[in-house]
Amino acid sequence: EKRVTVPGVGEGTPKEGAKCFVHYRVFLEETGEEVYATEENDGPPVEVVASAGAPGCSSTAGLGIGLLSMRKRERAELRVRPEYGYGEEGSFSFPHVPPSSTLVYSADLLGWLEEGEESLTTDMLFEERLAAAQRRRDLGVDEFRCGNYREAWSFFNMGISFLNEDMMFQLKQEDLGKVHSIRHPLLLNSFSSLVRLKRYGQGLKLAEQVTREDPENAKAWCRVAKGHRLLGNTGRALEAIRAAEGLAPGSEAVREELERIREAESAGKERDKKRWFGMFG
Repeated sequence: EKRVTVPGVGEGTPKEGAKCFVHYRVFLEETGEEVYATEENDGPPVEVVASAGAPGCSSTAGLGIGLLSMRKRERAELRVRPEYGYGEEGSFSFPHVPPSSTLVYSADLLGWLEEGEESLTTDMLFEERLAAAQRRRDLGVDEFRCGNYREAWSFFNMGISFLNEDMMFQLKQEDLGKVHSIRHPLLLNSFSSLVRLKRYGQGLKLAEQVTREDPENAKAWCRVAKGHRLLGNTGRALEAIRAAEGLAPGSEAVREELERIREAESAGKERDKKRWFGMFG
């Protein structure tokens, strides 16, 4: 059973075998208790295959069936009978689901790739992982341009997950350069999305990560400066923008950020002056 809570966009829906990008929360129908949520700890969306699978074929069989009728950006509640979830046995590990439980999914479908467009993540070779990361960056840029900053960040986060630090540790220098050419833009795209979501500290960490891996990246230093400015750290913002200025003299973006930092610094001094006047004036 399905109930749409947020309508989707477009007319298309995933076809059988499509790889869907989903955020979902799972509840026990009987008690309303939440047993699992994909967004805990800011995790990326999960990939679930849309499929009219047989009962008992997987613990997400009911979700896979529901995805076949969902449109992009749709949110829906899906009532899943035990045989399309964790069955008569339930699950006593994680997530903990009692035997014969009916589940209710609150699922957000962010997008999908049709069957055959991409290998299973576990089977991907190096070049395929690069292509998958870039594909998710492209999806994120499309969402960002539409003003869907949460969805954009989700796709950027997914892209980063294909190019994690454990994988990079094993690479030769020439391959590491290929990874950075995609991973660093993904990190800076994530910064921009998080800033729009007012999660300045989290975004700043990502921009700083790029400067550690590529100290010559002027764009990253400019983002670090912006992050510090938004957090009220104008001194550190000035240090970062000076680094960007040294790497990209004449950059309009750097000049504009420097002006904003100076304005923020002046506004801070004015607030301090009023505070002291109020105390001793």
